[in-house]
Amino acid sequence: MEQKTTTPTVKIERLTDWKLVLSKARKTMGMGDAVKEPLTEWKKKILMARHSPIRALEFNVSIENLKSWVSVHLVRHNQGISHFVQSQRDDRNEGRSVSRDDMPQSTLVKHDMVLNAESIINISRKRLCMQASIETRQVWKLVVEELKNIGETELASFCQPECWWMGGECPEMKPCGMCPVKAMPQ
Repeated sequence: MEQKTTTPTVKIERLTDWKLVLSKARKTMGMGDAVKEPLTEWKKKILMARHSPIRALEFNVSIENLKSWVSVHLVRHNQGISHFVQSQRDDRNEGRSVSRDDMPQSTLVKHDMVLNAESIINISRKRLCMQASIETRQVWKLVVEELKNIGETELASFCQPECWWMGGECPEMKPCGMCPVKAMPQ
């Protein structure tokens, strides 16, 4: 089964807002709900600290034309995220000329995710790493770009590979060589 190469497309819908995040942060300090959205500086501070209220900022990410094997890479992430991947079952794809037993890993699927800001950062740590497959890295970069397009520039700025979060040291078992290897604790 020959398949044409199609670039994945990403659409993101914000399901909750920053005012809710601020309200949850204020609740932890015994204060009332927020009356307005927080300032950029506060957003950056809470994202950098990765405090629990950032889990209240939720998104729906829809990716179309995603290779099945790249989808599998994303499905590995399971905290703060739910995946909804197009089925390859034969009884769900009437009219398809090939059984799913004979479909290649490059079969294009639709992959939706409902996830929070913390899980977006966590996925970025692994999927923007130079050790991630280039195809998976490219798709996740599309997600980060779409975050910027919908105005989530603060969150997008914290979508960085693991070495960035580790102060320029690499914790990977097989480092790419861009950063020094993190020393093991004694």
